[in-house]
Amino acid sequence: MHDWQISAWTHPISNATELDVIQASVGIPLPEMTFGNNVLELEHKPSGWKYEFSATSALKGVKNGSLEEGDGGVKVGYAEAWLKSRCIAVLYLTCGMKC
Repeated sequence: MHDWQISAWTHPISNATELDVIQASVGIPLPEMTFGNNVLELEHKPSGWKYEFSATSALKGVKNGSLEEGDGGVKVGYAEAWLKSRCIAVLYLTCGMKC
């Protein structure tokens, strides 16, 4: 039991500059409150094996595009409305248009 060390780093919600960098790297609209600098690390002390979970890596694992049968993806019921609201905000901010 004491062979494992679990560490967590929690930080405030990412600022606009951090969000721009994260969104460019993941290629999908981000959740409204993204804690992009949060990390959870698991370390097995005797072997030195480490695994790190970060908010940005998790977002990079989100499927971009439609779900196909058997691909293991999960889509929440509110996803379409949320994506549409992101589309409206991006179009409005970039060119003054609405979807």
